[in-house]
Amino acid sequence: MAKTRKPSRKDLKKDDEFVSRGQEVVAWASQYARQLVAAAVVLVLVVSISIGVTISSRSKEAAGATALGTALEIAERPVVEDEDGAARERDAFSSEQARRDALGEALQEVRREHSGTIAAAVSSLYLGRIAFAEDRHDDAIEGFEQYLKEAPRDHKLRFSALEGIGTVHEAREDPDAALQSYRRLVTEAPTFYVPFGLLHEARLLHGLGREDEARATAQRIIDEYGETPVVRPARNLLGRLPPGDDPDPAVAASDEKG
Repeated sequence: MAKTRKPSRKDLKKDDEFVSRGQEVVAWASQYARQLVAAAVVLVLVVSISIGVTISSRSKEAAGATALGTALEIAERPVVEDEDGAARERDAFSSEQARRDALGEALQEVRREHSGTIAAAVSSLYLGRIAFAEDRHDDAIEGFEQYLKEAPRDHKLRFSALEGIGTVHEAREDPDAALQSYRRLVTEAPTFYVPFGLLHEARLLHGLGREDEARATAQRIIDEYGETPVVRPARNLLGRLPPGDDPDPAVAASDEKG
């Protein structure tokens, strides 16, 4: 008898974290951008808003947004596995890989058919996430960078792409490159997301043994972004760091000259 399985939170962390539209857009938005509407039943509308589409006045962008919404619906279709590895339910896939492949093809079609739209740019973001889920790190960075090149500078999903690049570098065990990516996030992402980038930065600095910089970055979060959700993890990080020294400025300047 066929057993229906939908992606668990653990699955999303690796295989589907960067693929499922409902989980990625709505859950992500509720975590990092609480001002967005987190409702799966209006997901196509959320995507339209997030990519800056005004349906009534921009027919080209509207067509692209509609195509993107249709493509992303693939990520919500179930995966059904049985002894033969065949899908028995309507619209189901036989494996996570089959679902990713279908989603990737649909997103590529959006890029071909709606070139120049914000929807095409967002498609690149999702293609980058699919590539990351498959450990195709170069392709993942290419997708994220393509999105950053094509999307407006104030686009809300820029945080997601910039964070994605840092995540790829961390997966490659290259913390220095990841650190540079997160610092880029701080300077390029919309203001709301700056403290999240700083938290990534402080975490990596701590991992690299650069305790003074980690401490200063965590303290900056506490001092400048006290009303944001990242204050608690910043305080927790600060509590794990050894106490810092506050040398006399004159002594510090003398040491630098010496």
